[in-house]
Amino acid sequence: MGDYKKILFRRDHAITTVTFNRPEAHNALDREMSDELAEAVRAVKRDRDCRFLIFRGAGDTFCAGDDIKDFLTWTEDDPYWQARQYQETAQMIEDLDTDHHCRRRRGLRRGRP
Repeated sequence: MGDYKKILFRRDHAITTVTFNRPEAHNALDREMSDELAEAVRAVKRDRDCRFLIFRGAGDTFCAGDDIKDFLTWTEDDPYWQARQYQETAQMIEDLDTDHHCRRRRGLRRGRP
């Protein structure tokens, strides 16, 4: 797994937990945290043993959304690329349900746990 600074990535057997770890900013997504989230979801997608993915927020807030302070540092092209990354990450998360469910069912049919 990557060397994350703004998320916590924990694997416990078939369960992976991703914790948004910017409680001082109510876990708002800045560019770095968005990149780490995308990388973590890719890692889960490649992990054949993962059966459950849990998202959590450190502190009192799950996630406040985008960190609007980060917008001040964006170039003209950044909104397009950030929106594209968000869409790709959301699609990967959505696809995990079917993908992981199918893997589990195929494994059970072959007599594997």
